[in-house]
Amino acid sequence: MVFDHGGVLTSPMRDSIVAWLYRDEIDPASFSRTLKAWMSRSAPEGTPIRRLETGELAAAQFDTVLAAELVAAHDQEAP
Repeated sequence: MVFDHGGVLTSPMRDSIVAWLYRDEIDPASFSRTLKAWMSRSAPEGTPIRRLETGELAAAQFDTVLAAELVAAHDQEAP
């Protein structure tokens, strides 16, 4: 079974991300910068997102790698 979570069955993805960044006091620019680096057409092979999608990286490991890239809104590391 396939589900479309891009605002069809759930709230729009953007709204969920904005709420998460605000709730956890994460600098949105650090999140955007990380996603662009990992998902752009020029991104190298083996980015954490690609490894997550292929099962080479477990979700918990991905969370740790992503958290290391994020910056708190007050110039501190994200929680």
